[in-house]
Amino acid sequence: MLLTTTDSLDGHSVTDYCGLVIGQAVIGHDVVKQFRTGIRNVDNGGRHDYANELARAREEATSEAIATATALGADAVIGISFSFETSGDTAHHVVVTLTGTAVRIAPGTQTDQSRIDAATPH
Repeated sequence: MLLTTTDSLDGHSVTDYCGLVIGQAVIGHDVVKQFRTGIRNVDNGGRHDYANELARAREEATSEAIATATALGADAVIGISFSFETSGDTAHHVVVTLTGTAVRIAPGTQTDQSRIDAATPH
């Protein structure tokens, strides 16, 4: 599955728009609490690796969007964007959301395809 934040893929033509895809992941209360504790303790050398949790959540949201795009018969997801929002009365959760457009594409040249494949995370 090809993924891009742009609205097109070099060397490829969009032949069909399959629909909006959304992937979501939630970082729970414990991680958020540990992150806040880590901020307070950063001068003392202690900190929770919040970046790893955000990366895991982005990957989970991406996998969910890819599964939806695959079910729609898409070859790629274009126009991808991520958003990060807090939820709960005191921001106990962080919701990571990926949105994009699932599309079918006409194949490009081998050179273009190789370059895109090399840039696509697996």
